[in-house]
Order: sequence, then structure tokens, then C-alpha cells
Amino acid sequence: MGRIIGNCHGILLLFQSPKRTFVVNPILKCWLRVPPLSISKEQIDLENRFTIVRVPHTAEFKLFFIDILEVLGAF
Repeated sequence: MGRIIGNCHGILLLFQSPKRTFVVNPILKCWLRVPPLSISKEQIDLENRFTIVRVPHTAEFKLFFIDILEVLGAF
């Protein structure tokens, strides 16, 4: 289904292509497709911009996407 790019308490984050990323629970045999994201730059190294974490004291997980913007003359 894809390459594992994240793991948190048995929940896997799989990357197949810039428009195909999945969150998978192999124990319950279920998955969720992450919708395609509009990004500001070309899809360079997109697989390293996702992370999945568990919310403490709950059974919830959060998926984070990092978009990097370069502003000329900012520094």
C-alpha cells in the first residue's frame, strides 16, 4: 500500500505518492486516505512533511502536515 513514514502506538502512516497518503490500523484492518493537500511549492520531499502523534490520556491521534514557505529578505 505504500512506504511507512510514521508510526505511533501501532497506527501507521503510509506514503505512496504526493496525492496518496494513508493512515492505517493493521490490528483493526482499517485505513483512512489523507486528502490531497495544496502546497505552496513543487512536491519536493513531501513524504518527510507528515507526522502522526497520539493525544495524551485519550485514544485520539492527530496528523500534522508541515508546509515550508520561503520569504525573500526575511532574514
